[in-house]
Amino acid sequence: MKAAKKRAEKLQAKGKTVEFRELLRMEPDSGTTNIRNTSSKHWKRWLGPDNRFLVPLTSFSEYDTVDGKKVPVWFALDESRPLSAFAGIWTNWTSVGRLRKAQ
Repeated sequence: MKAAKKRAEKLQAKGKTVEFRELLRMEPDSGTTNIRNTSSKHWKRWLGPDNRFLVPLTSFSEYDTVDGKKVPVWFALDESRPLSAFAGIWTNWTSVGRLRKAQ
């Protein structure tokens, strides 16, 4: 939403008409990579066997904040990085939930 606001401000500064909903719709969605609360009603519809799969990996990273900056922290089973897997949940979004918040 921050990117859409910045884009809107730049367009307005140039005297252009801004349709904020359209800018928000065009904003890329980076998705969710971790579900930490599977008891949330939001995720319930995707927790069944039909949406489960294995994510193969040799290593992966997650961001941590160090001195106020986001930096990747890498994980692997060991230094040889053997093939492994973790559980995943597949979803197919058909709308952008953030639109409701922007109204």
